[in-house]
Amino acid sequence: MTAYDYRILYRTFSRLIQNRMGLTMVDLNANGKVPVPPYVAIDIISPKLPQSFLEEDGVFEAILSFTVYDKSKLDCLIKANELREKFGDQLTEDELEKQNIVLVERMEMQLRSVAETNAYAYMAGFDCRLRLQESYVGEGTGEILDIKLDKGEITNE
Repeated sequence: MTAYDYRILYRTFSRLIQNRMGLTMVDLNANGKVPVPPYVAIDIISPKLPQSFLEEDGVFEAILSFTVYDKSKLDCLIKANELREKFGDQLTEDELEKQNIVLVERMEMQLRSVAETNAYAYMAGFDCRLRLQESYVGEGTGEILDIKLDKGEITNE
């Protein structure tokens, strides 16, 4: 089993946010130039929550935080709510499934604005719980890249 490549999350969500909302996504704690608002910041706040005591199956969950920055409080709230709603639709689910990512939960939206010395930064966001799978490398077989994760769906069969 190999360690999970968290860059997959950044690439996947950056592409989703750009394609679905036309917004740039940045790493919350990255060094570099901050884009002009509006934009979205991502942070991995819980990188690995094991789903069993054994941890042998490589399945785990992670919690990501998404924060929208904008020039006005109302615009910020509107964009954060729109992003949260888009994360719950079929198009997003299909894109995440291609990367073996299951969106388990979209948590409630929160105002995240903080007072600054010269200005006021308008921020609103939400967190998401994801189910992820570490990849396996077997001797002589190479890396297994495609694993179907259980979405917890219940059927009447």
